[in-house]
Amino acid sequence: MTIFSVFFADGPDGRRCSWRLVALFALINSLVLFNAIWHDPSISYDASAHLSNALALSEGRMPTSRDGVEFFSPPLPYLPAAMAMAVGRWMGAAPKEAFFNGAKVGQVGNVIWSLLLTWGLLSVGQRLERRSPQPVSDAALSWGDGQIRIGMLGLILLLPVYFKTFAMIRGEPAVAALAVLAVDQILRSVDRGRYGIWRGLALGVTLGLLALGRQWGVLLLPAAVLATWAAWRRERPAADPSARRCVLAMALAATLATALVGGWFYVRLHQVYGSCTAFNRPLRSLALANHAPSFYLDPAWDELLTTPVRPAFAMRMLPIMWSEIWGDYWGYWVVYSRDDRFPNGRYLDGIQFQDALAVLRQQATANQSPTIVMPSWLHTNYLTMPAYLGTVNALAVVPGALLLTCFVMACRRAGVFVRQSFCRSFASSFSVADLAMTLVVTMTLVTVAGYMVFLIRVPPESEGDTIKAAYLLQVLVLLAIPWGIGWRQAWKIHPRFARWLAVLIFMITIHNAPLLVTRFLRFWY
Repeated sequence: MTIFSVFFADGPDGRRCSWRLVALFALINSLVLFNAIWHDPSISYDASAHLSNALALSEGRMPTSRDGVEFFSPPLPYLPAAMAMAVGRWMGAAPKEAFFNGAKVGQVGNVIWSLLLTWGLLSVGQRLERRSPQPVSDAALSWGDGQIRIGMLGLILLLPVYFKTFAMIRGEPAVAALAVLAVDQILRSVDRGRYGIWRGLALGVTLGLLALGRQWGVLLLPAAVLATWAAWRRERPAADPSARRCVLAMALAATLATALVGGWFYVRLHQVYGSCTAFNRPLRSLALANHAPSFYLDPAWDELLTTPVRPAFAMRMLPIMWSEIWGDYWGYWVVYSRDDRFPNGRYLDGIQFQDALAVLRQQATANQSPTIVMPSWLHTNYLTMPAYLGTVNALAVVPGALLLTCFVMACRRAGVFVRQSFCRSFASSFSVADLAMTLVVTMTLVTVAGYMVFLIRVPPESEGDTIKAAYLLQVLVLLAIPWGIGWRQAWKIHPRFARWLAVLIFMITIHNAPLLVTRFLRFWY
């Protein structure tokens, strides 16, 4: 199978390249490239700290707590920017110019992660389509045998958080891409029944790089253990006496490669800071009482559907997370502000704008004015964008409900798969689609559980600043797998319903299209 075969599908006229798959793949990555080129690299969550990490690496040293609050972050996502900064200084560029241009290279480097991620989804989808029953309706066949892959990429287009995060220099894009590639590698080996040391080393390198992308990548490792168990149970000694030895050899090779590629960074954290989970804030005990009940349960419906931007529903996990997935709660993407008192203007991120807004409120109070008057030097869409984002949040109920339905379906199939793995007839009933569902469910549950522990133990500095959908990006892109399978099932079972659902999802995608492109536009230095 070549790298381009993922774009081919079986249609009414035979096997041919699917223009729908090519168009979706090109559109997603073209948007990522546009945002990487034009989005101001200084507008990002903890942008200065992440860029300081890249600057430290460009000087040939590991970041420390003196460089910024992201000293604990693994180095992989900063390498493109760091190398570009070092090359720029070597070529005689001014420090500021080398720094900014290096940051731009780091952003453009995320395009590679996006290409790998979308290709990995296509590869997984192609494998699932080949191993599952063919659709039986003419309506489904008219789309070609690519419904799973079309559904997967269609979900990516629905997620503004994908394009927002891939425009920033941080670890989540690398983790999301490597998670999809790890799933593809696992499915490829187990489906073909081909194991061995070299395949284990390749998988171990991917898992090790996951750990070097961001700490969230470590939470995906239990799924690899589950896949090893499934492969072990599937290969019966009676059929092939050496099969289980090959599975064991692959598992040991993967473990060794993972430890060597990614383990050194966590050993260093333990040696320097006394813990493998070093962080920039003191940790609390693991107790739900660390936050008020409203933090976990309050949906804040009124503001969620009218003004889903900070400081609305501060310290409320559910509405902030929902608004970050589908919109721009923190003000780093489409809710923009620019201070024209600086030469050529200077963008204000969400925190800086709220500080400026606080001063304007104080002035309005001092002048006994009932409303805030925006000065001529401050250009922002803060007064108009929230109403649109409220509509986006309301429309997102449709894909959100469908995504939850697909995840419940995946949980059911994962439960059956795990239960059958203990039966003697497991080898004969083995399903690659069920294994894929089980991997996604395991990764999702472990990651969400780990993130909840993080939220409980790490006290937010203000407004709930630890609640960011970017932290769960790898889960959102992995959920494209059950979404794609559910999409194909809809075409197979009820084509008319699937057709109307496709129209509805298309209309929502068009309505939300402005959220796929940044408003913080800045080109090269």
